[in-house]
Amino acid sequence: MPRVVKLPLTQDQAFLDLLLLLRFGAVENFNYQHPVVSVNAVARVVGKPVSTVASLLKLALCAAMLGVEVRPRRLRKFTAEHIDFLVSKQTLIS
Repeated sequence: MPRVVKLPLTQDQAFLDLLLLLRFGAVENFNYQHPVVSVNAVARVVGKPVSTVASLLKLALCAAMLGVEVRPRRLRKFTAEHIDFLVSKQTLIS
């Protein structure tokens, strides 16, 4: 069974597109459209606090106007060399 990675809402492009769709009725070409529903209504539909939805909508609008797609951050892992340095006796003493 594949492991499902849960993304933070600020990095979930599909969720941000859903918020734009609910608020403006479109994901693209919404620059000159008036909002279809209020932020309160969108928050009730998605089950999140109004302040969270408002900040996510601002992020989604900025990303859409700049033409940038929000994507998850790349996870960085320590290499064996890093781990050896961090747990070495000399490093721990100093």
